[in-house]
Parts: sequence; structure tokens; C-alpha cells
Amino acid sequence: MHERQAILELWADCPRTALATVVEVKGSAYRRAGARMLLAADGRSAGVINGGCLDADLHARAQMVLETGEAQLACYDTTSAQDIVFGLGLGCRGVVKILLEPALELSWLAQNVTVEVVTEGNHLGTRVLNGQPGAARSFVQKLEPPQPLLIFGAGADVAPLAAIGRAVGWQVQVVDLRAPNPARPTFVEAHFANPENLAGVKIPDGAACVVMTHNFLHDVEILKHLLPSRAAYIGVLGPRRRTDELLESVGKAMLSAPFSPTARQLERLFAPVGLDLGAETPEEIALSIVAEVQAIKRGKGGDSLRERGSIH
Repeated sequence: MHERQAILELWADCPRTALATVVEVKGSAYRRAGARMLLAADGRSAGVINGGCLDADLHARAQMVLETGEAQLACYDTTSAQDIVFGLGLGCRGVVKILLEPALELSWLAQNVTVEVVTEGNHLGTRVLNGQPGAARSFVQKLEPPQPLLIFGAGADVAPLAAIGRAVGWQVQVVDLRAPNPARPTFVEAHFANPENLAGVKIPDGAACVVMTHNFLHDVEILKHLLPSRAAYIGVLGPRRRTDELLESVGKAMLSAPFSPTARQLERLFAPVGLDLGAETPEEIALSIVAEVQAIKRGKGGDSLRERGSIH
């Protein structure tokens, strides 16, 4: 489930909650600025902003916020080596500032809006920003919708990809180009799209699309539909030679008119799909695909973190 959705569900279920927002990070930390966690008076929580090491203190602070009705800014400094022994014992070597405020109104979490989290002055808290920031010190964040993931195909190997995509909070849609057949095993819930008319399949801007129908003719038509779209990522399952043949056929009149992709459009094509993780099973392949989409989404190369000087 998407983290924001989990927060909204807990907020709707519990009348007394406090919202914790990471507003500033210096050095190493579990989450970056903008991460949120909802803490309920009954001890429940939704969202993750630390590895569990701060939970007890955050819940205690949340109780104070709920009792007083006043927001407070908490600062956790683990830059000293002595903190491992005498402090919280994190050993992260970083400074994290977290704002806790009564969660009176959170409907804005369901919208793609820009918010300002005021961290200094008499009016600490989060508000929807319609103009320029008004506070001397604040954190401004544009809330983005969940990553759309469109999977073309509904075979057994699609199920783990859809499951992992949903687990990381993406908006997953499975499209099956095979007509519904009660005699055929169903591996994943999907909606049918006629391969001769894919215009009705909307491709959201920035979507990640993965082609894994195991049907050459269907894949040709799907690529004709995806390449001109504003998808950010188009992955094709199968060897590179097969994709080369698919692209040759894209330029031919088959079920639909021929299409000649531009070099820029082909830059968004990833085939064979996925990072090189040595994947063999459907679950491993799904993991490699999700990892590659995440790397492209964040503008990363998918290298090992140990090769970097720092995580962030």
C-alpha cells in the first residue's frame, strides 16, 4: 500500500493522531526530508521515518503534542560517537529534525499539491501552499502521485511483478490482450484490451510500462502504442534479438498502421528489461524490473552503494 494511503486510513480510523514529518537532515539518516509518519493515541502508527530506533521517543512526544495541542520540533543529533553508548544508540552520524503536529486535517495527502511545513515561529505545522512560502524557515514539498506501472500481459510471470509493484506503493494496472476465456488459468487480475485498438489504454505521463505478453504480434502493437506516449520507461521482456525484430515490425503495417520511432523515443526503451541481478525465476526477474524502474525514476545507475562515498 502507498505510504500516504496508509496514513490516511489510520487518520480516518483514529480520532486522535499526530503527524511527524522529517523536515531537515544533515549527514546520514534512515529517511530524507519529506518522509512522514502518523502516530495514534492508542499506539498505532502508519508510515516509516526511521528504522524503529526513534519510535518510543516519537510516540512519547506525540502524546505531548496531543495533550497540549501544540506542535513541536524534535532534533536528534547522532554525530557524536558517544551517542552509541549514552544516547539513542543509532550510530548514524547525522542530525535529523522532525516536526510533530496534531493531525487535524490530512485530506491534502490524497492530492498532488505543494505543502509548506513551517519549522520556526508561532505557527508550526503543515499547510497547503498556493503562493510563495510565507515563513522565515520552512520545508516546501511537492506531493507526487504514486508511480504508474502498466504491465502488458497476464501470465504467471506477471503476478510477482504486480505484487512487488504494489508493495512499493506504485499504482499497478495489468492489461491482457488475450480475450477472456474461462478455460484459461487466471494468474493475476487484469482488464482486456483489444490488440487491434489500443487507443483506449491510457498511458499516464511518466508511467513505467512493461511488455511481457509472450506474443510477438501483440508486442508489436503495444510498442506502436507506447513509443509515441509520454511514458518514462518502456521495458520489453525477452532477448535483444527479439526486440530488434519487434522494432523492425513496428515499421510495417500489421494490425495497425506502421510507425517509425525517433531516437529520442527509443532512449526510453529498455530491452532486455531489468537490471543485471542474475535473475532466473519470475520473482527474481520481477525484482530486477522494479529495481531498474526505481533507478530510472530517481536518476540513478543502479550501482552498489558501497561504491559511493555516501548514501545521499
